[in-house]
Amino acid sequence: MHSPSDLYRLRLDIQNAELELAELTAELRTFEAEVDARLGAMLDQLSVLENEVLNLTDAVQRLRDQHLYGEKQFTYFDGARPAERPEREYIPHADAFREAPPAEPGPGVGTPPTAAAEIKAIYRRLARRSHPDLAISEADRQQRTAEMAEINRAYAAGDLAALQKLADPDPLAGLSVPTEAAAPLSEEQRLKRHLDQVRQRLANLSRHPSVQLSLEVKLARRAGRDLLAEMAQALKHKVARKVAERDYLRSQLDGFEHR
Repeated sequence: MHSPSDLYRLRLDIQNAELELAELTAELRTFEAEVDARLGAMLDQLSVLENEVLNLTDAVQRLRDQHLYGEKQFTYFDGARPAERPEREYIPHADAFREAPPAEPGPGVGTPPTAAAEIKAIYRRLARRSHPDLAISEADRQQRTAEMAEINRAYAAGDLAALQKLADPDPLAGLSVPTEAAAPLSEEQRLKRHLDQVRQRLANLSRHPSVQLSLEVKLARRAGRDLLAEMAQALKHKVARKVAERDYLRSQLDGFEHR
């Protein structure tokens, strides 16, 4: 048997946990908006360049093989080559920024225009939030890469509900106390279950890459460093290197085509 004071404490614990979850979510949104404002454009540009480099690398390799082996043998080798190539590390597609990911169905296929636009908007926000180049450690990079794989699958399937769930716009969604019809539990059991759900959501959000990055930014700021400015500088150099790499591959491709 539970006492009124026990139920009161449970309700108070739930209220405090929900408040903490809402505050952390609000801080996360503010921080992600700052990251987006300071780094978003360069992340978009880098994604486009990385896709261009991959496509140009494939095109140059095909022309090299064709030049070395001839058309017939090139066809034979070309058919065997994909199995010999190592898996590429995930690179966010230019998709949400300009076009759909290559070799994958875009969200517009069989999807109403309004839904397709929402899918692209959510994808773009998620891709920027989980971009591997925002990683602060190797473990963080692996987590971001895994997140992006899940985001890409949802985008390729045109699954708006899955993308909305990944975006998690409402930190308290799905946390309502079960009714008697849904689960014949006592009031104390229902409150404890609800509290466990809120605490689990809070624990999951605390481990989110953006939350971890925000903590690193705060620690750096206390040490007199602007970590986001350092990341912006690193991205600027990476974009410049990718531009040079892309232009070099274009010149190689032009050379082959004019032989």
